[in-house]
Amino acid sequence: MKKGMKKLLTVAFVGLLAVGIVGCGGASNEGTNNEQKPNQQTGQGEQLSGSITLVGSDSMQNVVGLLAEKFEEKNPEVKIEVQGGGSGASFEPVRTGVAQLGLVSRKLKDEEKDVTALEIAKDGIAIVVNKNNPVGDLTKEQIAKIYAGEITNWKELGGADKKINVIAREAGSGTTGAFEDIIMKKSDKEIAASVQRINQSEGIRATVAKSEEAIGFFSLYLADDSVKALKVEGVDATEENVKNGTYPVSRPFNYTYKTAPEGLAKAFVDFTLSDEGQAIVKEEGLISTK
Repeated sequence: MKKGMKKLLTVAFVGLLAVGIVGCGGASNEGTNNEQKPNQQTGQGEQLSGSITLVGSDSMQNVVGLLAEKFEEKNPEVKIEVQGGGSGASFEPVRTGVAQLGLVSRKLKDEEKDVTALEIAKDGIAIVVNKNNPVGDLTKEQIAKIYAGEITNWKELGGADKKINVIAREAGSGTTGAFEDIIMKKSDKEIAASVQRINQSEGIRATVAKSEEAIGFFSLYLADDSVKALKVEGVDATEENVKNGTYPVSRPFNYTYKTAPEGLAKAFVDFTLSDEGQAIVKEEGLISTK
């Protein structure tokens, strides 16, 4: 009888011990499943951490850098590295995964369409003259020739017999870089050394407003009724025409990726396209996607 009782107690003890082990294991698994991992925190109110790299267009560096600064400010455990090198330099790092996002400030070429382009903004440039200038429409080729010093008198363009006073932003300006990409390089020309350089777009606007012989360019949002924004290839320089792609002195600003962004990269893309992100885009003189 005592021997049987001992056997029963031993069995009962082993059973209770097994239940305890299973219970502890279940609690541990539940805790592991709920644990948040770095770079995978995308829900509202969750703390993001980790780093991503964006590489490509020099023209996009400024606005994307500002977006990155604001995003890092909101997420102190995040580091975003923004590198230049030109749009063409973005594709290999994106294809190989060295960069999570590429920066491309033009339409993709056919051979580049193994990556996906996501437009985050548009860059539009107004070509402006004095309000009293009778010329109202120029082709891209004519504009290129003016800035290359090949067309020097307004009468060659249907205007008055007056020498053209050609004005541009300084060489390091992002607006100048865009103008060169869209206008000058397409015609295989360079801005002539004789062109007057002014460091601020507002300065160009003020000079053109005072000089009947002047022509200049700056971001579209700065064009007002103190100057006349020319049609280019017959298309009015308006935000609507930049958005619909008909105004030719414009270009897209794109993020590119090989596979759909996830985790931290997706969170940064979402921030860029949010109202807060697009407000930064507008502050930089670009045209919002919204």
